[in-house]
Amino acid sequence: MAKKHSIIFDKWFLAASLLGTVIMGLLAAYATIPVQIAMLGTAVSIMTGVSLTVMQNVERFSGESKAAMTNLGLVLPLTADRELRSSYEEIVGAFRTVVDSHDAMFQLLAKERIASLSQDFRNLAQQRLVYVGTEGWRTAYAEVLRHSRITEYRSVAWVRNEDYWQDQPGFQSLRVNCELAADRVTVTRIVIHRRTESNADDLRPSNAISAWMKLQYEAGIRLLYVDEQTLMQEKDLLSDFGIYGDVAIGILDADDTSSRTLQFRLSFDPMDVKDHGEKWERLLLYATEWRPSESNTAS
Repeated sequence: MAKKHSIIFDKWFLAASLLGTVIMGLLAAYATIPVQIAMLGTAVSIMTGVSLTVMQNVERFSGESKAAMTNLGLVLPLTADRELRSSYEEIVGAFRTVVDSHDAMFQLLAKERIASLSQDFRNLAQQRLVYVGTEGWRTAYAEVLRHSRITEYRSVAWVRNEDYWQDQPGFQSLRVNCELAADRVTVTRIVIHRRTESNADDLRPSNAISAWMKLQYEAGIRLLYVDEQTLMQEKDLLSDFGIYGDVAIGILDADDTSSRTLQFRLSFDPMDVKDHGEKWERLLLYATEWRPSESNTAS
């Protein structure tokens, strides 16, 4: 156990006290009354300044201690979740390995890697999950949709290519939509479509897109459509996103042909959910209800 150290035994405190006593003794013996009063005032001012500085330092230390305890309080609940506790211990262990390493090259590369991972943790701190350059986001997408809390799903599909969501991963995700729409989730989708040569003068989706929409309609999904050119004055509405009840939103960033996923962001931030709910309401002002009889294909 550490032995407590009193300030009165500190060498600097003893030296300062002795020096102050000697000076005040000499002043009392040889200085005039006005000089003694002036020196006393100076001493009082110095002591007041020192006292205020000590108090500020104590307050700052107290604040830092509270912050440290708060951070500790965030970690302690992890002990109730075995998987999170295990992950936390692995992360701490990895940091310790980097810190303790004497290999300068390893430390340099490790710090660069940690810096890139820091962005992931900043996203997590904002209740966001970001998937870059991978189709792995579709697993999280399906998990959120299937959660018992989700009873409504509002989707905006920005279709810039007639092959949109018609590859194997896309069909699997679409199947999840159809299964949930037939079961317990109200699914509504607004399709923002880009005109092709075959329907250059038509505001309705092309034959290929209409066939894709018909599959969803028959599964119980409500469909609306908007011509991309109609939204040129409000380009912030040109996006590909989904709203999962009042729980989360997903934003899909793809290349200009919608054929390759660049990034998928899943956010549980209430402000993100609110903002995209407002976007949805604005899109409804431009959207037209879609039914098979309105398509360019024979029903």
